[in-house]
Amino acid sequence: MAIAGRSALLAGQLCSSPRPLRVFWVVRHLVLRPGDVRHPYVAYNLTETEIPNCYMGGLELRRLQVEDSGEVLLVVKNAHGIADALFLLNVTQASSFSASSAAGVVRECLLLTLLIPVCLLWLRQRIIDSS
Repeated sequence: MAIAGRSALLAGQLCSSPRPLRVFWVVRHLVLRPGDVRHPYVAYNLTETEIPNCYMGGLELRRLQVEDSGEVLLVVKNAHGIADALFLLNVTQASSFSASSAAGVVRECLLLTLLIPVCLLWLRQRIIDSS
């Protein structure tokens, strides 16, 4: 859940071995690659984490409107396959929710939604590599 007029950050850790060849976000009618800025969207570059083969990435949606509600898709491709994570974004008017409580819920839920499918791709590849 996100609040109209505010920003939301879809962020999380991507684990991929080998390194992702392509990463992109699909939001509304746009495709954004890391580093792209198309108002009101900012796709952040991947940064390496302390965990081997893992990277942080994110998409910021600025000045949300109720019309921004819907699906946001993250696609990650490496030499072994493709994984995706689907976010269902629900933007509501500020009067319907306390902005401070909603912000924490949004941040935590979006992070978990991203980590699960991408980590599954990484684990699947580790199983294949060890066979």
